[in-house]
Amino acid sequence: MLRGCGFGTTGVLTGMSADIGAALKKQMIAERERRGDFIRAEGKKAAMTIRSEGTKLVKFNMGIAEQEATRKRYVHVERWCQHYA
Repeated sequence: MLRGCGFGTTGVLTGMSADIGAALKKQMIAERERRGDFIRAEGKKAAMTIRSEGTKLVKFNMGIAEQEATRKRYVHVERWCQHYA
């Protein structure tokens, strides 16, 4: 039997070493879950930014379209007034 390293004659963790192994496994799983949470949060943040940029462009394009429609309406009315004046 190997003494002081926590292994029995079968090579399986025993006693305190098994507790340490279980604690390390639990810590590893918790870290993996935290990393997963972080990656999901970053993905949501990126998606929100992309959505926001898209909304901003839509509003910008609608504003330009409105301005153009207003300008054409005034040009049309102005020409009509000149024609019938």
